[in-house]
Amino acid sequence: MVAKAVRGWGLTTLAVVSAIGSLGVGAFIGAVASHLLRERADRKQSERERVGLLRLINLDIILNENLRLDVEDKLGSDTDYLSKAAVNDLSKAAVNAVKNARANFRTDAWEDSRVRLAKLLPAEDFKRLSEYYVELAETQDSLSRILLYPESTGVQYVAARQVETLYVSGERVHEVIDKHTGESD
Repeated sequence: MVAKAVRGWGLTTLAVVSAIGSLGVGAFIGAVASHLLRERADRKQSERERVGLLRLINLDIILNENLRLDVEDKLGSDTDYLSKAAVNDLSKAAVNAVKNARANFRTDAWEDSRVRLAKLLPAEDFKRLSEYYVELAETQDSLSRILLYPESTGVQYVAARQVETLYVSGERVHEVIDKHTGESD
């Protein structure tokens, strides 16, 4: 029946098969091109998303670093405890710095973006970010112990060391952020 209709239009069967075949090949080429363009757009979108999330993480870390510096300034670094006897009674400024840091250390960007960042970052880079936030939690715990045992130079020393460890971890995260955003602080 199709053959009769095709002959009625003055087309040969070969011409019809050829036309149908070229439509299939054209459709296939179009589908492949469309797929490749979509993948490229998705990669660009993932790149923009990764950079944006890392910028938010960077803001958290900068704010945390300011709090950390205030605590370190008021408490002293761990080397201060090794070179001189620590004062048993924390100054009011040190207690206030510790309370302020504990209350205001930022983790919002991490909590909101860690699942997505796990998909967008290489495993080693994601691990560095995770380690920073683990160090931050440990620093908060150390600072809590200072408030519970303000007269303990041992607790003060451990907290001062933890504050320094947080700094090192933050520097590692800045390296990751710089690598992926192409920006420096």
